Amino acid sequence: MATLGRETALRVRHSYFARAVESIGMSIISTRQFMFKAFLCSALTASLTLTPAHAERTSVNEASAASEIWLGPQALPPPLPAAVDYMDMFKPDAPWKVAAVHVQVFMLPGAFVTHTSPEQLNTVVTDLKNRGMAIALAVGVMNVPHNPASGCGGLGNVEGYGTVPMATKISRMIKNAGGEIKYLVMDEPLFYGHYYTRAQGKGNGCHSSIDEIIQLIKPTLSVYTQEFPNIVIGEVEPTFFIDGHANWRRDLSAWAAAYRAAMRKPLAFIHLDIEWPLANGVQDALQVYNAAQELVRQHLVGKIGVIYNGSRQDSSDVSWVKAARDHVLLLEGKYRLRPDHVIFQSWTPNPTHAIPETAPDTLTSLVDFYFSPTLRGQIEAR
Repeated sequence: MATLGRETALRVRHSYFARAVESIGMSIISTRQFMFKAFLCSALTASLTLTPAHAERTSVNEASAASEIWLGPQALPPPLPAAVDYMDMFKPDAPWKVAAVHVQVFMLPGAFVTHTSPEQLNTVVTDLKNRGMAIALAVGVMNVPHNPASGCGGLGNVEGYGTVPMATKISRMIKNAGGEIKYLVMDEPLFYGHYYTRAQGKGNGCHSSIDEIIQLIKPTLSVYTQEFPNIVIGEVEPTFFIDGHANWRRDLSAWAAAYRAAMRKPLAFIHLDIEWPLANGVQDALQVYNAAQELVRQHLVGKIGVIYNGSRQDSSDVSWVKAARDHVLLLEGKYRLRPDHVIFQSWTPNPTHAIPETAPDTLTSLVDFYFSPTLRGQIEAR
């Protein structure tokens, strides 16, 4: 696979996220609940014969039970990427029934919530509640408005920013639809607040101190915590941010410590956004994963998640899904990683379809693949 330079990769990433933020404008099923649902389904179908395939799938479920499964199809407003069948996922007979059993958390981009109609949001929330899936909101939280006088950062200028009015709007829309935000995924505040300089055609970075970033996120997070008192707050960060920064471990630790001091609880999780095409992309990811494990031991972070996806270089659905499968096997097979959160997510044009799960080139097919005997056999054989 061809590799990208760091700045090229940043431009590609930023072109999607910054435009999405700009266009904004200007219960989890516990293990016990999951087991109860499985038992109930089993009791209701006791008259059916348990086929070898069913028994095999059960053993695979047990093997992967430690990880919480998240799903995040593209759902950005036009002209940005969105799965063409996104709303079809929320029909009762939508063809992802096996994957839906495994998915515990469904991720909604903030831009989707602010741009969709109340009717569509009601459909989404109602269906997720019926399926027993928790809602995660992925959104920027650094409270700086569009085109600030400082000339750096700001909603719609740089990814990772989001204002108090935007947080209020999103919270009210979710509540009006009868929903509850279980998880809040802060959009790369450390990277975009502290490290980011500029991407072509986009805004300037502020190079804010960690303390300044904390002060920026507190008002926005306050909106979400007031509206949803039980909300669980964590973040996603790109792993390539360590390139060229000798003190990145110290910064990451200082960030997590400052967050805990300000919010009186640790970051609930950190999700790793891996730039796979970079020549050292995987090694960057392994280093950040290792650093995150140390933060868990220090009670500065609760859990670690990995986003399994393809990249923009994968220009077809087939190649994107194949790359994502290869990444699962690489990290969990070769490197024996066992993330607490397993996230299947896309924000690029591919895969164009989320369903059906039986097709080899859809996002939900990745969930089935993750629990397949084929993958488990390959991992155990390594």
